[in-house]
Amino acid sequence: MNLNGFETIMLVSGKDTMTVSNDGVSFSQATIAQLGKPEYVKAMINGDSKQFAIQVTNSSEPAKIPFLKRKKKTLTVRWNNSVLKNELSEMMKWNLQAYTYRINGKYYKEDQLMIFDLKDAKKSQRK
Repeated sequence: MNLNGFETIMLVSGKDTMTVSNDGVSFSQATIAQLGKPEYVKAMINGDSKQFAIQVTNSSEPAKIPFLKRKKKTLTVRWNNSVLKNELSEMMKWNLQAYTYRINGKYYKEDQLMIFDLKDAKKSQRK
């Protein structure tokens, strides 16, 4: 059978999400896969619209942040960055001591960009 025109797609169960907790900021396997398992991203925040974004970038970008280690076998990314946690929790008036916040992302393929609308965060009691 001729498969010209077909592209292989990566399917990972779950939703494109970001979770903010007292332990850090983590991204779902679906988010990591959707972005193409990038080694570097840049993080952006919009205080007016209360949105957080990550965009795939390369090692020459001055604002790059390491994302997925190439040799890592599992699709897990957690940033234990207190500045980021504090900025997000202060902007949103979140209580990271008592709650965890999960935010669905929206993927923009043409820009290799995932935007998380922080106003739509679902909070759950910490265990």
